[in-house]
Amino acid sequence: MIAYEPVWAIGVNGQPASVEYARDKHELIRSTLCEIAGSAGKDIPLLYGGSVNPSNSDELILQPEVDGLFVGRSAWNASDFNALIRSAIHSAARKQHYT
Repeated sequence: MIAYEPVWAIGVNGQPASVEYARDKHELIRSTLCEIAGSAGKDIPLLYGGSVNPSNSDELILQPEVDGLFVGRSAWNASDFNALIRSAIHSAARKQHYT
């Protein structure tokens, strides 16, 4: 498993990356893994972190190379975290259905 989190997205003052940015970085990581490990690089889970929150988690998890999310301060409130998880699971299930 590999996780990517831009340093500028970390912490209370962190700025969420755009979905496009996260997608591009994960595509680059996946392609590098495949260069290094061949076809086995496709099987290594890639997680995205960096100001993941209820308003961006669904779009992030829908990206082809994002296999999971690291959630920081959005997990501080249990009910909000529960809602984020449930929504992301629903979106991930839709992603699997269409791929």
